[in-house]
Amino acid sequence: MIELTPRFPKTCSNQLSLFASEELPLPNSPYAMGRLLDERGRVSEASRLYHRAIEIEDHVPESYCNIGILESRMGRRVEALAAFAHALTIRPLFVEARYNMALEYLGCEDYLLAELHIEIAIQLEPETPELHFCKAMVEIGKDEFAGALDALENFRNLAPDERVEEVGALERMIEYGSKSSQSPASPSELETGG
Repeated sequence: MIELTPRFPKTCSNQLSLFASEELPLPNSPYAMGRLLDERGRVSEASRLYHRAIEIEDHVPESYCNIGILESRMGRRVEALAAFAHALTIRPLFVEARYNMALEYLGCEDYLLAELHIEIAIQLEPETPELHFCKAMVEIGKDEFAGALDALENFRNLAPDERVEEVGALERMIEYGSKSSQSPASPSELETGG
């Protein structure tokens, strides 16, 4: 099974910042502590700190996004979508929230909403490979195999050495789907040989 990983908001100094300000969270801020505990698997404590960060306006959209990821991991899709929606209410162009929302919709096979969010994310960050990989999966779900191949090609151009086995698996799915979706030949085509 091919799996996409939720994207946490970026906080490292060597990464492109999507935050309104260029400041990094202080190690003792609720948001930063929540991330630290989250990375260590201490989910309930991380969630509590993310909620505290929201209360004191410390990286609010990022906190909502991370709460959404935690909710998703616990199988609480509605709560996850609500958290991502809160993040997007504050920052409509928040790529990580769009990507993670697309993953949730992809998981429940709502390909139109998944496509909406992943398309917006790609418009905002066209050079991010994982967005194109997600787009390929959405296109496969919609039986749009040409679009899936285009998205995989974009992914491969941006990250030629990543997810090689998964790309191969998707290509096989596309090939199989393309063959099975072709309409059978009419009787006259069979008689004349095409």
